[in-house]
Amino acid sequence: MRLLTEVDLQVFQKLFVGVETKEIWLILSDEVFPEMLEPVFLPLDNKVTVANMSADGARAWLWESYQVSRTAAPRRLLVGRWTSYKEGLTLDQIKEDASKDSRIPKAVDVGIRAMKFGILEAPLDDPSLRRQDLTGLHLTCATIQHPPFSIWEEGKNGGLKGILGKVFYTLSEVTNFTYDCHESLDKQWGAVVNGKWTGMIKEVLDGTADVAVAALSMTDQRYSVVDFLTGMISSSFKIVMKRPSNSDYMWTVYTKQFEAGVWLIVIVVIVALSVVLYLVLRYSSQDDDVSVSESFFVIVVYIFGQSPEVNITGLGGRLVVTTVLFLNVLLLGHYTSNLTSALTVGPPLPPHRNLEDVYNDKSLTFGFVKGSATVSNFQDSKSDVIQKVWKSIDVDNDLVIDYEEGMQRVYRDSYALLMWEVYYELNHGNDCGVFLLPAPYFPIHTSFAMRKASPLVPILNKIVLEILSSGLLRKWWLELNVKTNDCNQLETAPIEIQTVLTPFLLLGVSLLLAFVFLAAERWRSTRVRSVLVK
Repeated sequence: MRLLTEVDLQVFQKLFVGVETKEIWLILSDEVFPEMLEPVFLPLDNKVTVANMSADGARAWLWESYQVSRTAAPRRLLVGRWTSYKEGLTLDQIKEDASKDSRIPKAVDVGIRAMKFGILEAPLDDPSLRRQDLTGLHLTCATIQHPPFSIWEEGKNGGLKGILGKVFYTLSEVTNFTYDCHESLDKQWGAVVNGKWTGMIKEVLDGTADVAVAALSMTDQRYSVVDFLTGMISSSFKIVMKRPSNSDYMWTVYTKQFEAGVWLIVIVVIVALSVVLYLVLRYSSQDDDVSVSESFFVIVVYIFGQSPEVNITGLGGRLVVTTVLFLNVLLLGHYTSNLTSALTVGPPLPPHRNLEDVYNDKSLTFGFVKGSATVSNFQDSKSDVIQKVWKSIDVDNDLVIDYEEGMQRVYRDSYALLMWEVYYELNHGNDCGVFLLPAPYFPIHTSFAMRKASPLVPILNKIVLEILSSGLLRKWWLELNVKTNDCNQLETAPIEIQTVLTPFLLLGVSLLLAFVFLAAERWRSTRVRSVLVK
């Protein structure tokens, strides 16, 4: 439309509202257009082009104007021109003239086309990509304690540090906006609970925050209510469990070498051999007769690799003894090798490989961070295993506020925590007290969240891509200097008191029982003598 008079301005103000502010407009005006447009708020994402026509109509300069907020001053950018054929210039001459004209910024990607009445020089790119000057814009960001990605410290750099804090600070430096950050009011990431959003996503929706600066998972559910910047960090989730140690098996460190069924078979075999040896010696013409208890004692002595004070000369008895000795080689060989390994390098890792194994182990409690995208991942999953796990979870008792609380439960209780793998590597990669199960779950991209259809998204996305392509983000990663340990490497360590406490207790109990039996025997012997005397 034309914009030359006050009447034109009134008409334009009535029309330029609502969805019309998103439409493509061409305003035909003259050198008075800055004053004419001053009462009109042209938002950051407007698509208005103003043609400043010369008095003779032979030439027009193309301008764009935008404001970062209603109170901010308008910014104008020369983006092209139109030259009538009346000027008598050819297309080649126009191109040569354009190459020498420094008034159109180099940041504007200008194309030249011969039209019916003249030659047009106009931008080819998205106008939002060249509107990076956001001076006067102040943003409020919500964040969460999630080191080393986002670390909130009141009063420093807007309250935000960490790798993503550096990204956000760089965005502000390039585009000239200012910001203040605060920790998430409910200390949650953002999930739907009872039909309502929580955490940082809720703050963006409510307007409490303009942007959520954290490693937020870019899920479909969140995408339905907010927009995300280009993904910055990608990883998946794995289950963290406590690495077993000998102190965890204080009462079973000397019995866990065999399963309960194996121990039961060993006892049954010893009893059976005792009975066989008793029968063989009883009916043998070459051996002395022994009682059942003596036969049992002989078998036990042979099992432990010792020689009893019983003379066995018969072939039948010797075959029984040979069988016992063969059993001794097998049992002690397996037992001592496993025991030596356990006492020097610790017990082996549990056999768990994935979430199903954790679910089937009723001694374990499984959980993850409440109010995170993992909630929707479990709710929306089509996997039968994941649905079974979700239905078995007690939200109030099994889920944790953050990873710090979760790791405390992993060390303290029989707890398995689903954790973002890259977070684990950066914060617990050198901790040999825990380990990861190999199966990955829910691969994700993470980034910052902003309100839906925010005009800042394409502007900031351009800078994020430049940060990624320039290697700046990788440089910040390397500055972390993360140290990792090879926890599978064999290392010996002194045996702790908890490890040897059990056998010492058993020895003490055995000595005590010996004295008890001695007292009982002496009492019985004394009583028998008194009866004989009478």
